Amino acid sequence: MLKLVRNTLASKGSIMNQNGDIIMWDYIKQLEKFQKDKGLYAAPKLKSRHIEWYQEKIKVKLAAQVISNSVADALLYLANDLKLEEFQGCEATVEFFKDF
Repeated sequence: MLKLVRNTLASKGSIMNQNGDIIMWDYIKQLEKFQKDKGLYAAPKLKSRHIEWYQEKIKVKLAAQVISNSVADALLYLANDLKLEEFQGCEATVEFFKDF
């Protein structure tokens, strides 16, 4: 199920939760780019192979590392503590990852 959710979110770009809030893959891509560019690894397991998942789409481990509490916490940190504009509005994505 993890792979299905990750594949759907990544290939569609976004999905909507039951409240009508948008869960976006773009936040994951931005997080990986931020980590690579700045050297601040808020979600240390998240690498480019997680973003380019289609080459390793059968690996459950990669899907689990994307849809994880550590990625959710990293997004919140960047949005709330560092107040980075590109992560504003990520609350629905964070909630989805934490509830999954």
